[in-house]
Amino acid sequence: RMIGDTYLPFLKANFDADLAGQDRFAVTLAGQAYAQPTFRYHVKCLKTLREAFAALAPADRDRATPLLTTTGCLPYLLS
Repeated sequence: RMIGDTYLPFLKANFDADLAGQDRFAVTLAGQAYAQPTFRYHVKCLKTLREAFAALAPADRDRATPLLTTTGCLPYLLS
């Protein structure tokens, strides 16, 4: 749940800002505002996670989906 609540929203905010050509991003994590410069490595992290999820065999993806849904992670893995 921590990954779905904190890490993936952080990665997504960074990713979206980078995609929009912004050099900074802001996100609210655990009820606190957080901002920092965009970081290309975090863009790569989210892309890699999305690619790995998409590359799963359908049966494996079906098996992982319930856990990813209940932890709030699934929406961040779908591009």
